[in-house]
Amino acid sequence: MDALNWYRKRYAKADRPGRSSLLDEFCGLTDYHRKYAIALLGKPADSPPPNSTPRRRGPTYSPASVRVLVRIWQAAGYPWSVRLKALLL
Repeated sequence: MDALNWYRKRYAKADRPGRSSLLDEFCGLTDYHRKYAIALLGKPADSPPPNSTPRRRGPTYSPASVRVLVRIWQAAGYPWSVRLKALLL
């Protein structure tokens, strides 16, 4: 069990004065700002680690369809998005 989950469990069970002293201890140990520590300890234990990268959304259009759209855009004289959409419809 890592230290963050251990603190989360203690923080969830503590009363108000206990949470305050626990926050003092946690902030002194990690050098986190108090408000960040409150948010971090208030999250569920199964939340992702604080420095993990979020999942990115996949590409909407395939490379082949982007190439076709670029060719149409060039042939039409580089119209802006609203006019290009009108051309395509």
